[in-house]
Amino acid sequence: MYDDRGRLLGILGIGHDISAQRQIEDALRESEQHFRTLANTGSVMIWTSGLDKLCNYFNEPWLRFTGRSLEEELGDGWTTGVHPDDLARCIDTYVNAFERRESFLMEYRLRHADGDYRWIDDRGCPRYDSQGGFLGYIGYCNDITERKRVELALRESEQRFRNLFEQVPNVSVQGYDAGRRVIFWNAASEKLYGYSAAEALGRRLEDLIVPPAEHEDLRRAHRRWMDGGASIPAGELILLRKDGSEVPVFSSHVMQRGAGSEPEMYCIDIDLSALREAEARLRLAASVFTYAREGITITDAAGTVMEVNEAFSRITGYARAEILGQNPRMLKSGRHDEAFYRHLWADLAAQGYWQGEIWNRRKSGEIYPALLTISAVHDARGQVLHYVGLFADISAQKAHQAELEFLANHDTLTGLPNRNLLHDRLAQAMAQARRRGLAVAVAYVDLDGFKGINDLHGHETGDRLLQTLAAQMKASLRESDTIARLGGDEFVAVLVDLPGNQGFQPFIERLLAVVGSEIDVDGVGLRVSASIGVTLYPQEEVVDADQLLRQADLAMYEAKLAGKNRYHVFDAEQERSTRGRHQSVARLRRALLAGEFVLHYQPKVDMRSGRLIGAEALIRWQHPELGMLLPGAFLPEIEHHALAIDVGEWVIDTALAQIGAWAADGVVVPVSVNISAQHLQRVDFAERLQALLQAHPEVEPALLELEVLETSALEDMAHVSAVMKACARMGVGFALDDFGTGYSSLTYLKRLPVKVLKIDQSFVRDMLDDPEDLAILQGVLGLAVAFGRIALAEGVESAAHGERLLQLGCTQAQGYGIARPMPAAALPGWARAWTPPPQWAAGRILDAARLELLHAAMAFRIWSRRCVDGPADERATAESAPEALTLWQLHGEAGGGGDAVLGEALAGVAAAWRDGPGDESARARLVAAADVVLARVDALLRA
Repeated sequence: MYDDRGRLLGILGIGHDISAQRQIEDALRESEQHFRTLANTGSVMIWTSGLDKLCNYFNEPWLRFTGRSLEEELGDGWTTGVHPDDLARCIDTYVNAFERRESFLMEYRLRHADGDYRWIDDRGCPRYDSQGGFLGYIGYCNDITERKRVELALRESEQRFRNLFEQVPNVSVQGYDAGRRVIFWNAASEKLYGYSAAEALGRRLEDLIVPPAEHEDLRRAHRRWMDGGASIPAGELILLRKDGSEVPVFSSHVMQRGAGSEPEMYCIDIDLSALREAEARLRLAASVFTYAREGITITDAAGTVMEVNEAFSRITGYARAEILGQNPRMLKSGRHDEAFYRHLWADLAAQGYWQGEIWNRRKSGEIYPALLTISAVHDARGQVLHYVGLFADISAQKAHQAELEFLANHDTLTGLPNRNLLHDRLAQAMAQARRRGLAVAVAYVDLDGFKGINDLHGHETGDRLLQTLAAQMKASLRESDTIARLGGDEFVAVLVDLPGNQGFQPFIERLLAVVGSEIDVDGVGLRVSASIGVTLYPQEEVVDADQLLRQADLAMYEAKLAGKNRYHVFDAEQERSTRGRHQSVARLRRALLAGEFVLHYQPKVDMRSGRLIGAEALIRWQHPELGMLLPGAFLPEIEHHALAIDVGEWVIDTALAQIGAWAADGVVVPVSVNISAQHLQRVDFAERLQALLQAHPEVEPALLELEVLETSALEDMAHVSAVMKACARMGVGFALDDFGTGYSSLTYLKRLPVKVLKIDQSFVRDMLDDPEDLAILQGVLGLAVAFGRIALAEGVESAAHGERLLQLGCTQAQGYGIARPMPAAALPGWARAWTPPPQWAAGRILDAARLELLHAAMAFRIWSRRCVDGPADERATAESAPEALTLWQLHGEAGGGGDAVLGEALAGVAAAWRDGPGDESARARLVAAADVVLARVDALLRA
């Protein structure tokens, strides 16, 4: 210190007790270690990118989240999972931050493995090597879907997290004179409070960082110090920054006399924000541990349980007190051998973690599947301190998976194998036949007279008859044989290990007898017969499974023509000569060269707006002698023949020319073209399509869509997927035709990059009367939404079909109820003149309650018809009828709080029913009341 003349008076030293700071630093280090442990054992999704801005790594939590492989995600592959509404913002944020070498935080929606979009936050940080060279970015992502309701709190928590790990707290020092004016303001104070030294010097303390409510207390404390030397105790304070925000600090005070005996006070503030934020984070982590839905177990290095959470007890049935101090081996199910556990511990030792599915046993003895992750927690020397296990009970997922696998391979009505599983079984049987030198018989079974029973007794009775016949046919065959339902009243049996070409006869005769026996359905004796076509394998010529099925189908028709209730064996030689008598391939080739083929176009529309959204090109043969022939009359002749490729390319070329002609007249119409599996699987398909597109440069490739029948047997799925992707790069899209009827709906949907699912007309046609067809239609629409596809319904034959589809959320359709296929010249005029039925524009999507009411009404319609037409001794009271009860329960919920008209009509149904089956008047009243019920339900659905 110096006097006014510059003479040295002495040296002033300023010291302060930093033990509190040490405690804070120790707490922060402990908190950091704690959070590192949580991060290592949690489910944070991590990615990294390089200097090319492309992602080069995704961790296992990311891949589990998206359900995709690392190869699919690398580069910019991950962007395919980003919600379309978020993609541009997501990429812009990343690119802008990358170019400025800045960290970023963004939130966007990412498609989860279950098909739903979930919100995640993505935190990216630049990475540098030891010399400071920029390497790229690393990102940390968390699922924040369930926490959206507290989004503001989440952002603050994330900010605190960043502060805790990215900032080092500094010590702020300020000096004040007797008037509480600033005489010293260090750099840490500038950073902490936001005021520069120039802004702070000379201003009073209360004008800077002290909250207004504390001004009077500050003045009194300062006066006590000035008057009597009373110290101001150290402690925590809440002060203000320049921007008005509050900051918690630990404040210590040093008081002295300055030059000229002027009193001075020095405040030493330590920012407690990071500590408070760390404490909040710890509380959050503790709550996560407590309330997580996954079971969490923490053991010591020897495997002794130290802690479990509530979810552990809920899943296993063991209370916390029962498991503490025990070894997790007490949960063993006995389903895994010692080798399984050796591999588990070997992976844990080598990689530091193990993840997989495991069977465990609850306290009750029940065995259940769990998805388990075990992580080792190491100390600074690399020694294992703890093991942390996270597991989830996946019993429901396993059951659902088994159900999906069954539905994908079995008929929903009869439980028999469907076309998909039949194809696999037949292929296996053919391979075994070649190895063993035995024969295989394929029998195509079509029921005679089933349609009449369906029309007379209703679909429900027909379905029960099919179920009974399916069970009896299955029982009549050997366990090694297969009986499958193709749909409707058509079945296929595969008979294996036959000693010779006649070994099938006892089984076929048994099938004829089983089908021809009388079946009792609700006391009504029903009888049908069967026409069966049989073909044998092996044959002199090379044939595949599809050809065998077609041969058996042809033989079945011969059996029908011969009088039904019999079987016919396919004769390959006779078939060859028959084909020779029909139109030959050479004749079809001449027809192609002579320009005898034409295309007709069936419009596709948006039913709600009435807008024409496209047209399907359908081939016709303008035969000089036979007139206009439909595809079924000539295309089968060239199936699996090279001419089919020529015809397919002609269709594409003609469709492109027509698109160009319409566009020249000011009419833009996208056109879809059917492509055979044989054509699509050609090695040069993409190249040939490119050549066709280049021949029509005036046509936008996006106006062409290729339709692939879902019933196609696509042998090389990887090749077909690659071809489709190559076509998509040209701008050409794909649709999956007749969706829901083919070999492998889910497989095709998952692996093929199609944009449109065309729902098969067999589901649409009967959805107004058949609850099962309606349920299937809803399921298909659900799949379209889940996989991000556009659904288009075929077979819309009436305004009622369209209205029902709109109620289910399907807006795109085609069918005779809209327009039949027409020549190209007629389409523009039709488009200008056509308007959708008025009820389509007024229709709305049904909510869950109205959907339930719709299903109940369909069941009620079937029940009421049975009430009127069924035998008297089968009738029960209205109150015991499930369908009537369902409507009683639902009409108040979906009908506006108890619809009076519906309630009165239902009461009329019940009253008429109770009058008894012999009363014709009651029967008539029941019919009238049931009609009112159904009409009123229809009105409620439209309301």
